[in-house]
Amino acid sequence: MNHLSSGDESKWEEMKKIVIHYPAVWQTNLTKEFYILHYARLFLANIFSFLMQYSGLLLATLVPAPLPVSFSAGMSCALVFLRGKGVVPGILLGGIAAYLSVGADLKLAFLCSALATFQSVMIPECCYRYVGPSVIFHHQKEGGRFLLCVITVVAMVSFCTSWLINNLFGSMPTFVGMRGLKMMLADINSLFVITLPMMTLDAYFPSLSFLKKKQLMYPALLLGVLSLVTLLIGGLGTPLLIVCCMIVSLVLSALCASLGWCTGLFAIFLSGILLSLEALIHTVSFSMSLLIQGYLLCLIMVVLPIVISGQNNRYKQEESNFSSY
Repeated sequence: MNHLSSGDESKWEEMKKIVIHYPAVWQTNLTKEFYILHYARLFLANIFSFLMQYSGLLLATLVPAPLPVSFSAGMSCALVFLRGKGVVPGILLGGIAAYLSVGADLKLAFLCSALATFQSVMIPECCYRYVGPSVIFHHQKEGGRFLLCVITVVAMVSFCTSWLINNLFGSMPTFVGMRGLKMMLADINSLFVITLPMMTLDAYFPSLSFLKKKQLMYPALLLGVLSLVTLLIGGLGTPLLIVCCMIVSLVLSALCASLGWCTGLFAIFLSGILLSLEALIHTVSFSMSLLIQGYLLCLIMVVLPIVISGQNNRYKQEESNFSSY
């Protein structure tokens, strides 16, 4: 028996039409908003990658005295790791604009920028294929494979770029090899000074709020002393004192690495940034810049095995705790 009046029936029919029609409207609006948000984020990411590539090349690479760390290579590789290949147009256009601004013709600017973009894409691809889904390593073999992939790709790109830049500046053939070596060391260092710390921050940032002040006192003290010793490296003129400061800095960095992955990577980041800033403020010679790059590479070789061993021990402990349940 129908207890609804004619007015109630008409209202009920209208409600049924709304309920049937609403999901289709909701789905259409949601899809439209998703695409708007997706392309807006992609556009902003490309703008950011353009600015980072442009400023990084002009600040650290396309200068008479290039810095020990290539900021453009490290940032572009980190952006590809974090945002995917969608940021490639911004990296490519930023490189072209930077080379054009220093007097290169369009063909040379495009080739050099394409090589830098190729490097930014190939390193994550090689990492995903031969190392693993993350650059936070838990085994020494993963770190070794990553380093091998980085050296292979960077060496090929650096010497090709050096040969192309020789056409711009008209350098001697012997200087092309030295420029290529310096570019290779700068790009390798940038992967560990900029890319890995950015990936670490992205992975561990949500858990940083749980740290207590007591847990940060000893790492902060070590990093503070490391900063002072690192600043002395660029400020001293005597080679013996510089080497002594480098040895002390390596010991302090090893102590930082023994505290965990984040502290060890931050020690590498801090050393690379401070030495690059000193080289930017006080223009260093070509040989001194090579010495700084060699020191940073030694620092990476010291810190990386220690932090990977710590990650491996932590992984085994968590695995044993999980199996005990």
